[in-house]
Amino acid sequence: MHLQKLWLIQSQIQVIERNAFDNLQSLVEINLAHNNLTLLPHDLFTPLHLERIHLHHNPWNCNCDILWLSWWIKDKAPSNTACCARCNTPPSLKGRYIGELDLNYFTCYAPVIVEPPTDLNVTEGMAAELKCRASTSLTSISWITPNGSVITHGAYRVRISVLSDGTLNFTRVTAQDTGLYTCLARRP
Repeated sequence: MHLQKLWLIQSQIQVIERNAFDNLQSLVEINLAHNNLTLLPHDLFTPLHLERIHLHHNPWNCNCDILWLSWWIKDKAPSNTACCARCNTPPSLKGRYIGELDLNYFTCYAPVIVEPPTDLNVTEGMAAELKCRASTSLTSISWITPNGSVITHGAYRVRISVLSDGTLNFTRVTAQDTGLYTCLARRP
């Protein structure tokens, strides 16, 4: 939990799970260079406050699923990041910096909710979960609460959070939680 630097260089890593870094709130530097990463899950870095990140020398597949990373690099990433991560595929984008990509390069389709939430009747004080699953694991799931506020993965409240799989988790339900919750599936 107090780890500040994480270097996973030349480890042949192909996949990183969506919530892999969620509990590393002290992390300021991550190095994923020289691996076999082609994509990263949406919102992977959301809970972090990174100062340095290294993504170079990976065979990045630049499609709709990488757009979130491009936008994150432009908006939040330290200045050293944009210079390092380059597209490997498709051939039309090979060599282009991920941080320079935008929506005009792609034709992207909206995700489909394949497991919508169901009605729940819960006793006050009990734990509860509302599940919502989308057609692709790279989809970002957010929830709109009865009062209109939006809860996303990485944005923690005292009793309510969105888990890495999109589930809305209540550690203890209160009467104020009553109402209609809307699952919102997004993808670049």
